[in-house]
Amino acid sequence: MKKLLTIIGSLSICTLPVTTIISCDSTRNTFDIVFIPSVNATDIQNTIKPLEEALQKYLKEKDSTFNKPVKITTATDYEAAGSSLKNGKSDLAFLPVNTYASYRGSSNDDGTYKDAGVLLISSRNGLNAETNYDKFKVGDDFSDFEASKQDLSFEDLSGLALNYNKLLSDNLNLNEEENSDKLDLTVDNVSNTLFDKNNMVSYYRSYVFANKSWLESEKNNNTSYSSKSLDEFIKDKEVMKNLILSAGKGLSMGKSLTSSGSVLYPLLWMKKSLGLSDENLRDVYKNSSRQNGYPDAARLVSINGDVKMSVGYGDIRYDLKGNVADMKTAFKNSIVIASTTGIPNDGIMYSRKTVNETLVSTLRSAFQTFVKDPNLKSVFDLYNHNQYIGLKTEQTSLEYEKEREKLISDNFENIEPIIQLTKNFN
Repeated sequence: MKKLLTIIGSLSICTLPVTTIISCDSTRNTFDIVFIPSVNATDIQNTIKPLEEALQKYLKEKDSTFNKPVKITTATDYEAAGSSLKNGKSDLAFLPVNTYASYRGSSNDDGTYKDAGVLLISSRNGLNAETNYDKFKVGDDFSDFEASKQDLSFEDLSGLALNYNKLLSDNLNLNEEENSDKLDLTVDNVSNTLFDKNNMVSYYRSYVFANKSWLESEKNNNTSYSSKSLDEFIKDKEVMKNLILSAGKGLSMGKSLTSSGSVLYPLLWMKKSLGLSDENLRDVYKNSSRQNGYPDAARLVSINGDVKMSVGYGDIRYDLKGNVADMKTAFKNSIVIASTTGIPNDGIMYSRKTVNETLVSTLRSAFQTFVKDPNLKSVFDLYNHNQYIGLKTEQTSLEYEKEREKLISDNFENIEPIIQLTKNFN
C-alpha cells in the first residue's frame, strides 16, 4: 500500500482524460501566454489581440468544452516569464532556450524535464551576410551546421562583421547620396538586403554595433591605425579588447542576466574571443549601461548618441522600421564591429503543471498553422519567428522533446560558466 501511495504521489497533478484539452489549472479562468520584453511592451500589447482570438477559436473547435479566454501578457523580464511557466502560473511562454533551461526543473528518466517542456522551436530567415560568408559554406552552399558551430575563432567572427558591413555598403545608399546606383533606404530594400528568404536557420547571433563617428575617431587617435582602414582597426583583437575594457557606460547591454542576445553570448564572445577574465567580464557588465530592449539599443548607439556600442541580434536597426527616419539614421550612423557564435533559436515552451499531452499536440498544430497566416504575421514578426520546427514524420512527441532537450542541454553546457558567473553580478 505504501508503495502504491508513493507511485500515486509521484504522478503529475495534470491527470485529465487525454481527450480533454483544457488547461489543468482550475485556479485560473484564463489560458495564459507570456511574452518576453525583448521588444517594446506596448508594441506587443498592440499586436497580440488577433492571436488571442485565433487561438481561443482554434481550441474551442478542437474541444467544445474549452471555455477559457486566451490572455497574452508581457513579463517584466525574462526571469519572470521563466518562473511563471515553472510554477504553473502561465500555460505557455515565448522564451530563449537558456532562460528555459534555467527554469525547466530537474530531469526525468525519459530525457524530459519536470516543470516545463518544449512545444516548438522557431526557425527564421538567414541573414545574407551569413549565408554568403565563405566560412559558413560547404562547397557552394550555405551550411546551417557550420554557421552554428561554437568553436569559431576571433578571426572568423570579425570577418563575419566585416562581411556584414560590406553587404550593406555595397547594396544600400547608406549616406543617401544623390544619383546613387545603390538602393534607397526603404523598409523593403533594407529587408531584402538583410534577409535570405531561401535559407532558414536554426539559430541567431548577437552583434556588437558601434557608433561610426566615434569608432573613426578612436581609430584616428590610435597612432598605429590613423592611416589605416576602419576594417583593419576592427580586425585587431587587442583593439577590440581595449575598446570593450574601457567602454564603461559607453557600452549598453541587456537588463536580464539570462538574455542570450544582450548579455550571455556577448560575454561569452568577450571571454573566448578577446580573452577577458571573469573579473573583467564582471566589471564590463557592471559598468555598462542598460538598454530597454533591442530597438532602444539601436537608438542609443546611432540616434541618441548616449552610448558608443550596443549589443543585439541582426539587425536591431531594422527593428526601427516603424519610424523610417529613425531606421535610416541608425543604418547611416552605426557599423557592426563584432559577432558572437550562434545562439539556438527561441521557442514556445509549455508548463507541465497545466498543459496535458492532448493540449500539447493541439497547440503545436495551432502555432504551426498560425505562423503561416498573413493576418497573424505581425505577431510572429515580434520575435522574427518565420516557421516552427515540429515533429518529424513518424516521430513521437517524446522523441521530439528528447531531441530538442539534448540540443538545448548541449548549448547550455557551453554557456553554463557564463550563466553561473552572472549570478554574482547583482
